Amino acid sequence: MQVIPGRQRPEGVTILGVLSILGGIAGVVAGGALMLAALVVGTITSPLKDFLTSQGYPQLVSYVTTSNVGAILGILGVFSLLVGIFWVAVGFGALRGRGWAWTVGIIVLVLSIINSIIQVAFGNIASVAGLAIDLGIIYYLTRPKVRAFFGKTLAPAWQPKSAP
Repeated sequence: MQVIPGRQRPEGVTILGVLSILGGIAGVVAGGALMLAALVVGTITSPLKDFLTSQGYPQLVSYVTTSNVGAILGILGVFSLLVGIFWVAVGFGALRGRGWAWTVGIIVLVLSIINSIIQVAFGNIASVAGLAIDLGIIYYLTRPKVRAFFGKTLAPAWQPKSAP
C-alpha cells in the first residue's frame, strides 16, 4: 500500500477503511448467498405461503410464486454484491488517501443521515444511534489533518498575482 510521502494516515482513517472493506466483503458474501437462494427458491415458497396465511395475510399468498420470490432474491443479491464491491473499493481508496474516497464517504454519510432522520420521524428511535455515529464520522472526516490526508485542504486552489 503506497501512501504519498509526507502524508501520515490518521488512525481513524485506517479504522474506517478497514471497516469499509470488511463491510464490503460481507455485502459480497450476502449477495452471493441471496443469488444462491434465488436458485433454490422452490424449497421455500410453500413454507412462506403457510407463514403468511398463519400470520393473517392470506391476500398476499397469491403473490408468493416461485418466480416472484426468485426474482426478488436475485435482484437483492445483485444489488448487495454491487454495493459490497463498491464498499471494498471505497475502503481501499480511503486507506490510500484518495480524494474520491473522501467525497464518496461524505455523500454516503449525508444520505445515511437523511435516512436516519426519516426513520426517527416514523418512530424508529433506535436510528438516533446511527444518526449520532454518522454525524461523528462526518465531524472526524472534516478535521484538517484528515482532509489533508485525502488532499482536501481548505486552502484556495489559486492565489492572486502579487503586484510588481
